[in-house]
Amino acid sequence: MAFLDASFRRSIEDIAARPRVAREAAIVVVAGAIVWAGATVVDPRAGWGLAWWALVAAMLITHLGMVEGLDGAPRAGLGLPNLLTLGRAALVPVPALVTGEPAVFAGALVVAFATDVLDGLLARSRDAATRFGVQADATVDIALVVVGAWAAHGAGWLPLWIATLVSVRYLAPPLLAALHYFTRAAPPPSGLFVHGRLPGAAVAVGLVALAAEPLRGAGALLVVAGTLGGLLTAGLSALRAYRQPDA
Repeated sequence: MAFLDASFRRSIEDIAARPRVAREAAIVVVAGAIVWAGATVVDPRAGWGLAWWALVAAMLITHLGMVEGLDGAPRAGLGLPNLLTLGRAALVPVPALVTGEPAVFAGALVVAFATDVLDGLLARSRDAATRFGVQADATVDIALVVVGAWAAHGAGWLPLWIATLVSVRYLAPPLLAALHYFTRAAPPPSGLFVHGRLPGAAVAVGLVALAAEPLRGAGALLVVAGTLGGLLTAGLSALRAYRQPDA
């Protein structure tokens, strides 16, 4: 409770101290709420998309203090890379709502995965990476892939065991990171991570391919191969992290 109270107080202080960032965040939150509220009028199932956006809004508003460089220097505004990440966050519920339109399902995933590449490129090329962006990017990617996999299963394109395997692969790393925080009182040493970009790309391509009936077999194989590769990199990362001596 003391931790939550301190976090809440810090969030209020950050909002007061960073008016421009707070104003930009408010615009993003309201814009997303308007879009999802409108979608709910058209299709009541979009109500859970509005609920998801409320979680995204809460994450953004309570973490404005993380809109700073990796060196801790505050940024003047959210920046384009973070805006792209938040735009991708807004797309997370879409695949589950459009499985009846496979082309729209594939298009939503293509746009989302493209922003994933683009926000990273912009952050590096403009030296615009932020602590918020690093955390939000990973969180949104996990949500997007897990929702995409279960939406594909619901549409009959992906077996239950594969959707479950995808969930384990993408939810295990943040759970292991949280365990490291609580057992070592420190974040996992990022320099020891084994990156899984290629397996992640295989999963992304496979999910998109599932929307085309002739490619569903190949898409499922890509999803499985990428997921197994991701489990391997996550396992190696965890092993290297936990072999480190306590600070």
